[in-house]
Order: sequence, then C-alpha cells, then structure tokens
Amino acid sequence: MSETGTKILRCVERDCRKDFEVTAKEAEFYEEKGFPLPKRCKECRARRKRENNSAFGDVSRQARSGGGFDFNAKKK
Repeated sequence: MSETGTKILRCVERDCRKDFEVTAKEAEFYEEKGFPLPKRCKECRARRKRENNSAFGDVSRQARSGGGFDFNAKKK
C-alpha cells in the first residue's frame, strides 16, 4: 500500500487491464466482510453486473414474484 493507504491493483478483464485504486477504507470494508479485494475495476464490475442481471433478470424476477404461479387460483 502507498503512504495514503491506497493499493494499486490491475483489472483482470482481458480487454481492460487498467490499474485501479482500492482505498484503505475500501480494503477495510472487504476485510471486515471476509471478502477478497476486487479483481476488476469499478467500470468492469458494473458492466459485468449489468450483463449478469440482463442474462438472468427474467428468471430472478419470476422467482421473486412466485414464478408466475398463482397459489390462490381456484381449480376448475
């Protein structure tokens, strides 16, 4: 870490590979939660999250809403 407590990491995304900073406060947060430091820059993490949400968005919305099954529907 630098004198300011900032750590410089390199993004693992093949198309990015840019250096990004993790502040001492961010590193402390990850440590408290038992998480490893991030491997991707904030932009790549946000893009990956958007891609994952769009790919699985319909499934997760259905799961939260009961999957489209109406438990209160009466049998015919």
